[in-house]
Amino acid sequence: APGTVDSVSASGAYVVVDERGEQFQVPQDKARAVDQACLRGVEDLLSLGDFNEGALLHNVRVRYFRDEIYTGIGGPILISMNPFAKLPGLYGEQKQKFYRDRAAAVGSGDV
Repeated sequence: APGTVDSVSASGAYVVVDERGEQFQVPQDKARAVDQACLRGVEDLLSLGDFNEGALLHNVRVRYFRDEIYTGIGGPILISMNPFAKLPGLYGEQKQKFYRDRAAAVGSGDV
């Protein structure tokens, strides 16, 4: 899980604090920088500054817990997570119009 480096231990490992305030240690050679956009969750993974497995998985996790079950990778690839629940408005008229308009804008080169 991502966290913020708090300090360096006597053994040289990073002491990291996660989003729940819990501390854990990560060896420096295992630590990876995370794009800040990944922590917020982005709709298109190609917009992340650092595209790696950890960033991809965390981004999808963040979006899943916001009931945003679709995440794109560029135009042709879509990741879908099963919410195991009915999500109100997911396939409503407003959402359909949003994606129709977006597809039209992409097709015309306006995006």
